[in-house]
Amino acid sequence: EEGEWWMRSIETIPFLHRMDIFSVNNNLYFIGSTLCGLKERIDDWSQPGKIIIGNVDPETFELTGVRTIMDGLYRNHGFSKIIHHEKESYLISSDSGCWIIPLPDDINDGFSPYKLFDFPASDMAVFDIDDDGDQEFAVITPFHGNQFKILKSIDGHFSEIYSRKIEFGHVLWGGLINTIPSFILGYRKDDMKLLILRSGKNSEIEEFLIDADCGPSQISCFQESDGFNILSANRKTGKIDGDVALYTIVETVSRKKQ
Repeated sequence: EEGEWWMRSIETIPFLHRMDIFSVNNNLYFIGSTLCGLKERIDDWSQPGKIIIGNVDPETFELTGVRTIMDGLYRNHGFSKIIHHEKESYLISSDSGCWIIPLPDDINDGFSPYKLFDFPASDMAVFDIDDDGDQEFAVITPFHGNQFKILKSIDGHFSEIYSRKIEFGHVLWGGLINTIPSFILGYRKDDMKLLILRSGKNSEIEEFLIDADCGPSQISCFQESDGFNILSANRKTGKIDGDVALYTIVETVSRKKQ
């Protein structure tokens, strides 16, 4: 009221790393991803993280019926909402592998997560990068890893179509940038770049530099009529202060589907 924000605690969830609110049959539900269990020291990863859900009261925002739907996810870092096989789903990546959790048509039917990849991954994004009707998967591996890959399903098996070395990978996003299918990649060590990756001639992946020496930690993206905006929390590893930067991407060369 009168422009004032109010804030209150609704739940205590140790090591909650990512979260979202989703709707099924006009009811609201919380879904949360914990990075790990309780720690005895900062480098203690002996206890796995989990995925939890709970009912959300639309008036009070209180959570009830909080319960675990997945467990045993060590270094449970990656979490994003996607559309997969025309169904709203959540993409989970951890040392225990990469999973997809489709949202059920009825919450009482329960959840049926299925494993996508066995290898450890820190973050994942999915999008049809080459506009051929099939989704590709972009992966940072392993935890806060030093390798970035794009995987494509070819003849029923996933094959690596692109890879590059990175340091401390931490940002990954897939979607349309000014109507062009793109991935965004960011990493927090070495030259600390924020990059756009697109499918170019002969389906070869092309890189476009957004910024360097910025150490992106997390991004939010939104399209406007005059350009595509990336809001980035830049850690600037090794420096005292971080910052929040807004990058606006404007296409200077028209691109046609190839």
